Amino acid sequence: MLKKVVDSTKFAEIKIFDYELLCTRLAGMMPIIKKIMEKSKEDLTLVFETINEAVREDEIIDIKDNSHKLKGAAATIACLRLSEYSQTMEYLAQSNQWHSIKELIPQMEICCIESVQALTNKLHALNA
Repeated sequence: MLKKVVDSTKFAEIKIFDYELLCTRLAGMMPIIKKIMEKSKEDLTLVFETINEAVREDEIIDIKDNSHKLKGAAATIACLRLSEYSQTMEYLAQSNQWHSIKELIPQMEICCIESVQALTNKLHALNA
């Protein structure tokens, strides 16, 4: 049953970044969209690094709290897959499932990198 929680195939079906959703949420206000995307690249990385550090130090409360924070930040910027990973990590931390947490963190790191890259790529396209 726990394997299903960290089965990466469930995440593969979720978009990494949904630019159209972000534009809809922000009513197409391009200057604001660009600023939020730029700031979010740094924020997503920093919060993930905090989670990763908490995993290394076995700090379950920090994992839970920062996973919740990353879940919201990723959802706000429409990084849907990272938000889903973060929600799963938050659940695992709440239920103290260390083995699954340690299995999920490398997958979550890749997703965070892909999310930041998707934001970067879209910003480059918008500024071209």
